[in-house]
Amino acid sequence: MRVSDSARLPHFIVCLIAPLAFLACASSTSSTAAPTSPGSAKAQTGDAAPEGGPQEGEQSFTFGWKVPCRVPVEQLSDKKGTTARLRYMLSVKPGADGNLDLTFSDFQFLELNGQDITGPELQKQLAPALAMTSAMPSLIVSREGEYLGVRGLDEMIERILAMPSFNKDPKIAPKVAAMMRSPAIKASLEAKMGDYWNGWVGAWNGLSLAPGASREDDDSIEVGDEEIPTRVRVENHGPVDGAKKLVRLSLVSTMSGTSASAGLAAFTRSLMRGAGTDLSKNLNVERVNRVITLDVETDPATLRPRRARYVMELEMMVNGQMSASRETREERFDWEHAEGCR
Repeated sequence: MRVSDSARLPHFIVCLIAPLAFLACASSTSSTAAPTSPGSAKAQTGDAAPEGGPQEGEQSFTFGWKVPCRVPVEQLSDKKGTTARLRYMLSVKPGADGNLDLTFSDFQFLELNGQDITGPELQKQLAPALAMTSAMPSLIVSREGEYLGVRGLDEMIERILAMPSFNKDPKIAPKVAAMMRSPAIKASLEAKMGDYWNGWVGAWNGLSLAPGASREDDDSIEVGDEEIPTRVRVENHGPVDGAKKLVRLSLVSTMSGTSASAGLAAFTRSLMRGAGTDLSKNLNVERVNRVITLDVETDPATLRPRRARYVMELEMMVNGQMSASRETREERFDWEHAEGCR
C-alpha cells in the first residue's frame, strides 16, 4: 500500500526544518548564559564581567585577530555516516561597510570515508560537490568579533534547490522551494552559517572564567515566534598540554521537553502556511531532544583557535516515526602558514 503524500509530507518537512530551527546553541534572552546564537543583540557570552574587569583568578577572552588575514584551514566532518576531510583558505579583510568580511576559497577534498580522493579522476567526479561547497556565502563580523550575517545568501539557496535531492518528488519539491525562500528559513540559514564563526570565536568572546571553573545557566532559543528554554553549560578546562599559551573551552547547550516539541510544530505550521499548505491536523511532534557541544583550543588574548569542534545531536518523534541524527565538524587552523594576521 502506497503511503499518501499528505501522510508523508509532515514527517519529511519536519526532518528538513528541525536542523535549521534548532541549529544555534542559544538565541539568548538572558544576559548570563553563554550562547552561540548569531546576530542577536541580546546575546552575550558567559556571565558578563562586572564593571572594572574580571574577578580575581578569572581569565578574559577577547577577539583580537589582525587583518587582513589569510589562514589555511583543514576541516573534518561526519554527517549521516559519511566522513570527509577537506582543506580551504579563510580570508578576513575589511568590508565596505566598516565591518569584517570572511570568505572561504581554494577548497580541496582530501578524503571521503577514509579514502584518499586527491587523484585527478576522483577530483573530476567530485567537481559538482566541490562547486556546491565553494558557493558558501561570505560571513560578516563586526570589528569587535560579533557575527552579523552573510552576503550572498539568496545565491546559496538557489544552488541548494538545484541539488538532485530537492527535485526527486514533483509534489513535494515546490513546497520545499517555497519554504527555503521564505524569510524564516533565510534567517535560520543565516544563523546556520554563523555556527562557523561562533564556534571559533563568538561563543567565547567576552567570557571571563577561571581555569577549572564552569558555569551553568538557563537560556532560550528563538524558533520563529516561539522562545524555547535551554540549559547552557560553559567550562574553562585550563591550559592545553604542549601549548601553554592556549586554553581549552567547552560549551554544551541542551533543549528538550514539551516546549521544544510545541515550538518546532508551531514553526513548521507557520512555514507550511506560507507555502500554501496547512498541516495543523496532520502534524504531531511528540518528542524533541537537541544537544549541541562546542569545544575549542584558543588563545585568550586573540581568540585565534588552533582547533574547534562542533557536534549537534538531534532526536525527534514525529507522527509516531522516530529519527535521530548526529553531525560533527572540526576545523584545524594552520597559523604558522598564515598570511598577514599579525
